[in-house]
Amino acid sequence: VYKRQFLPIAKKLQFDPIILSQELNIPLALILKRLAHMPRGDDIPRFGIMECDGSGAVIFRKKLPTLSLPRFSSACPLWPIYRSLTQPYLPIKAFINTPTGERFLTYSLAQYEEPNIIGLPARASAVMAFTPDYGMLSTKPQIASQPNLAVGLQCPVCPRDNCTARRSKYLLQ
Repeated sequence: VYKRQFLPIAKKLQFDPIILSQELNIPLALILKRLAHMPRGDDIPRFGIMECDGSGAVIFRKKLPTLSLPRFSSACPLWPIYRSLTQPYLPIKAFINTPTGERFLTYSLAQYEEPNIIGLPARASAVMAFTPDYGMLSTKPQIASQPNLAVGLQCPVCPRDNCTARRSKYLLQ
């Protein structure tokens, strides 16, 4: 599908990446990247994107003004992108709720990088697209039925002191 054809099809399918992937027969990871690079418009949801390698290090990011993404290290270990690394090729759709009150619908997918070499572990990577404009993609019952994850941004700047996934102390006290 050419770039100019993608937007009308995406609008018709309500920007649902799973349905777009199935209908267009394009890998989901590519659909997530395409959604993050759509033009801006009142009838087009804003998407950001984050990619990480198997160690969790961010290798690409396209942020939105309302969600800070880490530049050099990993984000909160509770983000769906990291859970997807334990379930390659299984798409994960979930809401993340940040300590500052922002809420984002996320789609995450991990996959193995080619080529795999006999005797060596497969190299994994993951991608997560996220949008604050989830009302344009889902109905209220669909929104209510999705998992909601209380997450932080990064441990050193996360005020959630009772988090079992915390790796370092909160620095902003």
